[in-house]
Amino acid sequence: MADNIILDFGQRSGEATVPSSKSQAHRLLICAALTLFQKHHADHISSATANQNKKILLHCVGLSKDIEATLNCLKAMGIKVEICKEVITLSLPDGIKTSKDRVFKCGESGSTLRFLLPVASALGQEAIFHMEGRLPERPMEPLTKVLSQHGVIFKKNGELLHSRGQLNSGVFELPGNISSQYISGLLMALPLLEKDSRIRIIGKIESVDYITMTEEALRLSGIEIEKIHTTEYLLEYIIKGSQQFNIPTELAVEADWSGAAFFLSLGALSEKGVTLLGMNMNSSQGDMRIVKILEKFGAKIKISDTKSLTRSQKDGKNTRDIKDIKGIKDISGKTELSQSYIFVQKEKLQGIELDASLIPDLVPVIAVVAAGADGVTTISGAERLRIKESDRLATTCEMLNRLGAKVEVASDGLIIHGKPRLKGGEVDSHNDHRIAMSAAVAASLCTEKVIVNNASCVQKSFPDFWEKFEILK
Repeated sequence: MADNIILDFGQRSGEATVPSSKSQAHRLLICAALTLFQKHHADHISSATANQNKKILLHCVGLSKDIEATLNCLKAMGIKVEICKEVITLSLPDGIKTSKDRVFKCGESGSTLRFLLPVASALGQEAIFHMEGRLPERPMEPLTKVLSQHGVIFKKNGELLHSRGQLNSGVFELPGNISSQYISGLLMALPLLEKDSRIRIIGKIESVDYITMTEEALRLSGIEIEKIHTTEYLLEYIIKGSQQFNIPTELAVEADWSGAAFFLSLGALSEKGVTLLGMNMNSSQGDMRIVKILEKFGAKIKISDTKSLTRSQKDGKNTRDIKDIKGIKDISGKTELSQSYIFVQKEKLQGIELDASLIPDLVPVIAVVAAGADGVTTISGAERLRIKESDRLATTCEMLNRLGAKVEVASDGLIIHGKPRLKGGEVDSHNDHRIAMSAAVAASLCTEKVIVNNASCVQKSFPDFWEKFEILK
């Protein structure tokens, strides 16, 4: 697609679907790869018939750039990856490559880098992690420091991070207020070590729901972890060593609540409303809080169970039935996927006060809704947005102000003065997928067209966002 897009102004309505959760897909793919590695090792110990016909299938709608990054890294580790339509098949052939100069192409995916760095170290794999965009600038020191204390050696050279050495078990102390991804990476890596380990998390934990998603993926894989609260530390995990990953051979990734937030927010700004299909209302994804947040603004919300729902793309492409994946386990281990539709419609919107520390990724699109609400909205607890794909406090403020809003950057958030209408104009995504998609939502408040530059950055998380957006009229 062209790297800029011109959007019609005004409200939108209709039905939409979103891709699978990339956060959940990262975790399931890594647990699946570790299952294959350990089965391969066990086969070679027990017999000469190595790893025949061992495959794991993951049903995943929409292959984003971040998921492609994780798949590329799994290939570098020796995993065979096949993709057919919406099914990713992982397998491990007999002849595993043992090259010492494995290149892990992480793209701009922080999850890929922060998850696989401890995992590769636990497997004793020497690797070169190649980072793109703002990823080399984003903090890694707390994770590399604690890994260095347990036997791993690092050397950073611009966009390249070299790692070598065998990770050793022990006590791993991390701050909780920088990135939950450090904790998730260690939780996936430490069961591979021979001896028991502990993770001690000091201080307030940010984005705790993402750690919960990791715990779910590990339980589904048969990994046992003990979580306890102590007086000296806020939280401590006890992870037994020499555990075996054993994830089911066929899995489905549930729909992405982060992507859903954009269409639900469009509904909150629409007199006719927007219906989102195929969502799991029992999800552990923290971004499903968007429903309660929009309700707090004053939007009308209706949720209905749709276990027999047909997921129609309504765009001339093939339709997909939920029944096509019935019986396949989701991350909770259940074999019947929970599917609901959510209808969101505009009513009188009022500004709110919001602590965004648990849902930082939602801040740009929440700011758009706030720009169309009466009164002032104050968003706090979002200082970590400065180290995302862009400085999202600055770029959200810039994007909305260019469209005619009145937004100020605070020390840890945003102050938005609502208006009934915005003007429109030209904005830059700053190569940040969430800024680009938030600008699309903002177009529904405008009286003139909106031009989004660098619009193709949505490939990072939502490859067909613009096509889905244009379906709504």
